[in-house]
Amino acid sequence: MQYEIKELSSYAASILAEPKHALVHSVYRRTINLACKAEILSLQTQNSTLSPISLITELSETAMDQLCAAAGDRVMLSPSEIQIFTASGRKAVFQISSARCRLRDLSFTALPQNFDLAHLLRMLHQVLLAADASGFAGLFTKTPSASMPAYLTAAKQTLHTCTDALNAQDWETAADTLCSLIGLGIGLTPSGDDFLCGVLAGASLLQARSLQLYALLRERIALHLCDTNDISAAFLRCALADQVSLPVQKLLTASDADEIASAFRQIGHSSGMDTLCGIYYICTHLQDMAKFL
Repeated sequence: MQYEIKELSSYAASILAEPKHALVHSVYRRTINLACKAEILSLQTQNSTLSPISLITELSETAMDQLCAAAGDRVMLSPSEIQIFTASGRKAVFQISSARCRLRDLSFTALPQNFDLAHLLRMLHQVLLAADASGFAGLFTKTPSASMPAYLTAAKQTLHTCTDALNAQDWETAADTLCSLIGLGIGLTPSGDDFLCGVLAGASLLQARSLQLYALLRERIALHLCDTNDISAAFLRCALADQVSLPVQKLLTASDADEIASAFRQIGHSSGMDTLCGIYYICTHLQDMAKFL
């Protein structure tokens, strides 16, 4: 059986640059995750949201289910194709044609000349206020503290501590406090990890990579990738490499809150909104550090 990969990121393409053996890591609805040492790539159904580790295929959800791929199946990766050898003896081959496959760079470019941070923050705040209170969005809605799940109560206290450290320009404490969110929360990728991806993305979005806080946080996260699951660690690794999902990259040109909400709601159960929370949180504080921007 042969299929085509329709879209992938330059980051994913770099992982495929040389032939290598891999395994099916896990299979979820609309996604087959492939593992090669510390790297994860995700074969996804058509019309899925593109992330740095995505390989968007031509398959529908039903067609992907019919592949019968399972964790532990052997995989062969190369620049031109991906082969999956299932336990039943079937082989699925995904072709990667430079002529038919769209390659995207998912890093941030320079800020547009007319970029208005205050306007972006107003749109993000509007989105988060209207969001479902699951995940970290509950910290930005009017959810009563008494009804918050334990992980969200812990996250709220962590962000209070971090905010105090940021206001005091205590970058070491701020970085350590934020890093304590790794592995915290709900979802295939815990909410705390998605939030941290958003924090790193927000700093990159604003071209604030020279901040001491950013350098310290990157250092701390890199040391604690083993504190969460493989897939979440893969996304954090992407964030450390300034690689973001397509909706995050498009924030620079978003026209209104509805456009942002629609795009981020399509990312996982709560991952999109959790990421947006991280972006909003750090950009709000970077706005107050105007001398750095």
